[in-house]
Amino acid sequence: MKRKIITGIWGLLCLMVLCPAFSRQMAEPAAARDSAFWIVRRVVFEGNKKTKDEILRRELALLPGDTLPVAHWQELLTRERNKLFNTDLFVTVEAWIEPDSAASAQGVDIHYRFKERWYIFPVFIFELADRNFNEWLYDRKADFSRTNYGMRYVQKNLRGRNERLELLFQQGFTRKYEFYYVFPYIDRHKRYGMELRTQFMQNRDIPYTSQENKLVYWRSTSTNRERWNSEVRLRRREGFYLFHYLTVRYKREWVADSVLLLNPDYFTDSTKNLQQYWELQYDLVKDRRDIAVYPLQGERWGVRLTKHGIGNFSDVDAFSVKGIYERYWQLKDNWFADLSGSVRFFWTKDQPYSLARGLGYGEELPRGFQRYVMDGQHFFLLKSTLKYRFFDWKTYLRFMPLEEFRTFPLALYGRLFFDQSYVSDKLLFYIDNRLANRWLYAYGAGFDFVTFYNVVLQAEIARNNLGETGFFFNIRGTF
Repeated sequence: MKRKIITGIWGLLCLMVLCPAFSRQMAEPAAARDSAFWIVRRVVFEGNKKTKDEILRRELALLPGDTLPVAHWQELLTRERNKLFNTDLFVTVEAWIEPDSAASAQGVDIHYRFKERWYIFPVFIFELADRNFNEWLYDRKADFSRTNYGMRYVQKNLRGRNERLELLFQQGFTRKYEFYYVFPYIDRHKRYGMELRTQFMQNRDIPYTSQENKLVYWRSTSTNRERWNSEVRLRRREGFYLFHYLTVRYKREWVADSVLLLNPDYFTDSTKNLQQYWELQYDLVKDRRDIAVYPLQGERWGVRLTKHGIGNFSDVDAFSVKGIYERYWQLKDNWFADLSGSVRFFWTKDQPYSLARGLGYGEELPRGFQRYVMDGQHFFLLKSTLKYRFFDWKTYLRFMPLEEFRTFPLALYGRLFFDQSYVSDKLLFYIDNRLANRWLYAYGAGFDFVTFYNVVLQAEIARNNLGETGFFFNIRGTF
């Protein structure tokens, strides 16, 4: 009863906040849609010293000869600017209409000014090996032996065509070597792209089971697990926002005999310490968020179909379907709200522990339950957030020797959140999966710092329906 009351109150608050925004949209008078328009005469790029013009034009809907409605030119120009910024090639993107041409009856000139990012990153790696900072801090007692270190070489915008090359050499808790290359376009019409990836990993300490929704590790002085993954991904882009992905992936995993003695169900066959199989995966994604790294408006949805194991030579036979949906609103001035949900269905007759992944891994992490894993076949996760923007600044650091690092952005957001989740488990009862097959929720408050080169620092306090309250921290970002 208490849970239903809390859920009902939260839903009522969301409706009170969101309904005025919908009402304003529905009440927009038809007269506001002015029929007057300009003709785009020229599109001018400035500051793209390395990036080719053809890569930029691929992102634009407003090109020479197109019409620009006078009543909505600012909204449309902002949308075009955001698409260019989301290429992740620039520190800043400015867009404007040439003042002199705006008054011309013949047309207007649209100008874009870029400040390109630094594209070469020989990065020293020092990262935690655990699922997140909170597990490492609370459950692993901040053990620095559970860290990875090494070098990652990242070359973005190779040849000025937004290609990406990554080479990784990593030691520590997980020894890892990786090659990754992205061809954003491989055809003349710029609709098809390709990604190539191969990686090899070794571990001495590995999680061989779960107890009370915590990973249990087997520690040894010798190698207990080796993994080799290779994949080829083909991408087809429809228009500006819709993407199709087809991935063929090969997975090979070996574990020591001691792992199978500790958990005979680690693989499907307890007599074999080698598991290998092919995967075929299809993704359909539509992404209309304003700024991908920290969206405030727009939406994104996607569907993923995965066949784990192809043919009789694969050691795994399973099929999964996953769907995601995210929606972001600007309510009024500095107030924002977002709602995101994901659901997965996983069908198999015999699920090995190596594929026992429900919630608590990667991005599928309910707030307030960062220290737990909820393994199972099917899951549901719903996150709702109300945000307030305290400030959004950009500072120019003249003392920095490189121009690409002189623009320093910093934004601060406060937020309230409420998350709900459910994991269904019918095959893994032996791991004492007490958080499966029950409704979970948590609520709390936190702060987000959005800063240099797409780095987001998050701190929050949350209380879950287990009666636990905790402080949690997270860092995410891209180069």
